Amino acid sequence: MAAPAQGDKVYVSKLHNSYAAKGVVIDICNDKGDLEEHFTEDHPFFMTYTSWVKNDKPVYIVELESNLGLAGFLKQELSAED
Repeated sequence: MAAPAQGDKVYVSKLHNSYAAKGVVIDICNDKGDLEEHFTEDHPFFMTYTSWVKNDKPVYIVELESNLGLAGFLKQELSAED
């Protein structure tokens, strides 16, 4: 799959026609400043997301359906909505 773009509808962890969640990519973060636009340092995964961007791994910010809110994912955790 090509890298998702802002506005793309995606599945999270899609495996064998099932998935954990789905949503819309609202941003792609490449540094800590980008992350801070969406999450505070007290977010449970903020340090994980920060580690990813420090290792040159963009964090895809996804607005999850069913009012689950925002979460960050790596490219390999996302699949395009069919």
